[in-house]
Amino acid sequence: MQHTEHLPTSFPWRTSTVVVGAVAIVELVALIAIGAAQLAPQRVHTKAAAVTKPTLHTVANVRHIRRSPRTRCGLATASLCSC
Repeated sequence: MQHTEHLPTSFPWRTSTVVVGAVAIVELVALIAIGAAQLAPQRVHTKAAAVTKPTLHTVANVRHIRRSPRTRCGLATASLCSC
């Protein structure tokens, strides 16, 4: 014997389905807008970019010291080397 549950016909199925569908569409549009805002490139204000000019880095005068040539053993003078 099969028993089925009888639901009252007065419940507005169609209205509730349309309301739930509308809420889902609003949520989808909001998520797409948030995702597009997060993935969009950041814009730099032109006034802020004009104020901060790129600085040129200059190299200070460097004095190079010439070293004496080394032998195979690493000593600077050949008189100390026994190689």
